Amino acid sequence: MSAASNDTQQQTSTLLIGLSVVMTALIAAGCAADEPKAGDGNPSTVASQPFSTPPTVSWPFGTPTVPTSQVPPTALPEGITVDRRNPDSVALAAARIWYGWDTTRDQSPYAAALRTAPLMVPECRSRLAGQPPTGSPGDYWTQLALVHAKARLTADDVRLGAEDRPADSPGRAVRIVTVTQRFEADRPTPPRRYVVMMSLTSRSGTWYLGNPETGDCGVRPR
Repeated sequence: MSAASNDTQQQTSTLLIGLSVVMTALIAAGCAADEPKAGDGNPSTVASQPFSTPPTVSWPFGTPTVPTSQVPPTALPEGITVDRRNPDSVALAAARIWYGWDTTRDQSPYAAALRTAPLMVPECRSRLAGQPPTGSPGDYWTQLALVHAKARLTADDVRLGAEDRPADSPGRAVRIVTVTQRFEADRPTPPRRYVVMMSLTSRSGTWYLGNPETGDCGVRPR
């Protein structure tokens, strides 16, 4: 075989190897471009949240974004009795109402919170009604709504907690309450238990939910 022929074969071999390397690189680049990247908006599989998902944060402790006023009720829900001269009675009634969720008529836990308005000190009542939350009520509420769950809390489902709390002072009190939230629903729904804390204010012998001086205007998970 002539030297010219050998040179031609070597050049052809080198060219083929070069083309192979280029094609491999192009194919690899194309595959990488086709693969979804984190945060590129492509859908991904997300496991459904269990019923142990934490509940929506109680209002009005979050910063509101749209101050669309609501009209608070002037009467307590049916079946709720309270001794306004007794801070224990006010605290138990407030916790029972606050967690009395009804997904068949309420859009979020805020609706139940608003039903405590007749027990609230006026400043807190205005704040609660004037600063409703916005956005989704959360996964737990959504799962309850899918089975048309209604919380059914009796007087036995709210009890004063045994935890330490600040001593009462003239016109001020703090109460800790344990709440067991039981549901009626389209399918068995496990109950939920909470430990909550609330501040109360006394004016002219009448106890109210909330302390406008500290800004504690509701039932706060402890």
